[in-house]
Amino acid sequence: MQRGRRVREWMVPLALLLLAALFFWPLWIHPDSFFYPPDGRYTDLAVTHWPNALFIRYSLQSWGQVPLWRPLIMSGAPFAANPLAGLWYSPNWLLLLLPLTPAFSLLFVLHTAWAGWGGYRLVRSLGGTRSGGLVAAFTLMFAAKALAHLALGHVGLHAAWAWLPWLLWAVRRLATRRRPGDVALAGAAAAMTILADVRLGAYGGVAAAGYWLGTVCSQGAARSKARPYAVGLGAGLLAAALAAVQILPLAAVSSRLSRGAIGPEASVALSLPPARLLGLLIADHGGAHEWQTYLGAAGLLLALVGLFCWPRRQRWWWGGLALGAGLYSLGAHTVFYPALLRWLPPLGWLRGPARAWFLVVLAAAVLAGQGVSAVERGALRIGRRGGDRLAVALAGVAVAGGVGGLFLRLPLNVTAAALTWAAAGLLLALAASRRLPPRFFAVLACALCLGDLWGVGATLYRVRPAGEVLAEGGAAAAWLAEQPPPFRVYSPSYSIPQQTGALYELEMADGVDPFQLADYVAFMRVASGVDLPGYHVTIPPFPEVDPGEELLLAHRDAVPDPRLLGLLNVRYLAAAYPVDAAGWTPLGEWDGVYLYRNEYVLPRAFVVEQVATVSGLEAALAWMAQNDLSQAAVVDGGRPFDGAGESRAVDWVDRRPQRIELTAEGPGLLVLSEVYDPDWRVTVDGRAAEMVRADGILRGVYLEPGRQQVVFSYRPAGLAAGLLVTGLGVLCAAAWAIRCKSPKKRG
Repeated sequence: MQRGRRVREWMVPLALLLLAALFFWPLWIHPDSFFYPPDGRYTDLAVTHWPNALFIRYSLQSWGQVPLWRPLIMSGAPFAANPLAGLWYSPNWLLLLLPLTPAFSLLFVLHTAWAGWGGYRLVRSLGGTRSGGLVAAFTLMFAAKALAHLALGHVGLHAAWAWLPWLLWAVRRLATRRRPGDVALAGAAAAMTILADVRLGAYGGVAAAGYWLGTVCSQGAARSKARPYAVGLGAGLLAAALAAVQILPLAAVSSRLSRGAIGPEASVALSLPPARLLGLLIADHGGAHEWQTYLGAAGLLLALVGLFCWPRRQRWWWGGLALGAGLYSLGAHTVFYPALLRWLPPLGWLRGPARAWFLVVLAAAVLAGQGVSAVERGALRIGRRGGDRLAVALAGVAVAGGVGGLFLRLPLNVTAAALTWAAAGLLLALAASRRLPPRFFAVLACALCLGDLWGVGATLYRVRPAGEVLAEGGAAAAWLAEQPPPFRVYSPSYSIPQQTGALYELEMADGVDPFQLADYVAFMRVASGVDLPGYHVTIPPFPEVDPGEELLLAHRDAVPDPRLLGLLNVRYLAAAYPVDAAGWTPLGEWDGVYLYRNEYVLPRAFVVEQVATVSGLEAALAWMAQNDLSQAAVVDGGRPFDGAGESRAVDWVDRRPQRIELTAEGPGLLVLSEVYDPDWRVTVDGRAAEMVRADGILRGVYLEPGRQQVVFSYRPAGLAAGLLVTGLGVLCAAAWAIRCKSPKKRG
């Protein structure tokens, strides 16, 4: 009997995995394809995650190193500290073993099934039936919110979403059992959520802490002894330790990022508009990812049943979670959020109150699962006469909705909503009036929930062949890749997308990534001639327009500064339109991409003997506007130097993401056209030397007379400590897990 029960339980994750694979069937028919929004031209999968994974693979294959610095975009930036790098989220290591694009598709399927299984286990642990667990699983797997974000390429966010139900499940075990193995489970689940996506990890961490505290207090254990607090604190510390490899480097670099200067306007830019709450009733087919609120007609009805019929005190906690997260999602449209932002400024870093809606979906899924369980157990009852009347009324609504949609040509989502809500209500009325056996009700409820969410989710994505995606700007990129390195390319129109640039190993001065060094952003506002106010995830910043040709042409009136871009070793400019400006020599057109050569380009590294000193980037930019950058340099906080010679080239020895070696002739200042960051170190002839900030944002080092060997190496602050702490956390978690599994000694 016990063995049969275990077999049935293991059939659930296998069935959920099969359903997830069937939902993403276009990716298996065309395995070398990208996941895209239905009407969008861009997805973070192609723009960010695919290039990052390709860069990691190339670095490991070419140099045997995990890349800590990324030179491909924005003239170089920290990589190990960037949460979007995905370096420390262990399931991403699958991307290193399989063909890249199909590996992403496999991760989507696995995480979708993992979310469903976590929801099933959570509802079952709360006393729900198998059918209730399946309804929760379907609600989580095919939630419109999760699928819309995945279609836009928010890969880490979708992965963190898959861990949320497991986090709450582990926290409940911790609060009720308080064993060492439960501490390891809760800490590991929390850490995986954070490593997958820091922002959703923060929301999930708050929810988990509240759930643990509420569960402990409801048992009265907190009043009797301190052990519940001890194990809770232990799980929190373990989670912090396991995620330290990401958190510590991120904290070390955070003060240098442009995101730290986010104002209140940018912080609340992604607040959920109240009108979008209508999406609870009518699904937004193919709609915007941030504004998806649909929970499913059957899911929402059953969640209300669970809220009022679940014979446990915890139902009020889940209802409170849904209400609180829903109000928080409204952000600037509420009274309390602006005040909360003033009291807790770090909330601005999350930049997206609407993403708290994920917690609403989780709470609704749990309540819906308990609603099915309550109906199955007969907790919801109405008289047969009342049930018959309600059933007839709902059947009439269904017929009216179908006829209205057919003859009045109502929008598809309105017609589908009328039919789905009528079907869900009819099913519930028949079950509550005892006209429908509980087992049939459970089967039909699962089918309706699955079919409803599946139908909506199928409208939220499309697939594009990899050959088509990687061909964007491919002709120009192929020509550029044949030119002698090193050099950079600047594209004010994003004419060479990041996935194409990564494929051809091009180094770009522009880029798309929310992880930006603030000084580089300020420099590029002047160099690009594009100075839009506020925080942006692109360099140069783009105005808020619909994706399409208008976006490509948004900067056609801006004049890129060839002198400042030449200082960044930008030899070529790639635009979607002709550029008629001094310093840019036309080279031709490649499939709609106009290429230009920069007549003011400077080498990647050179030595000058004329050095001035200023304080601050603004003063450095003013100095550079009045001087010849090929013959002189300006440093921030260094010493002036007045030599008589001209600038001299250098000889390259080795160039890697986190190590640059060259030889140069002194005396003078060696200017390396790489972005300055204090985590870089420099040695001259094997001796540590001082690295100075040259020309506003570049690296410089003073040289004595004679030929010298110069080595720049990157050691990100916090990484060594993070690796040590995470390693200790892994050992502690393994020890606790082994202790939990080991047989107890008999007295």
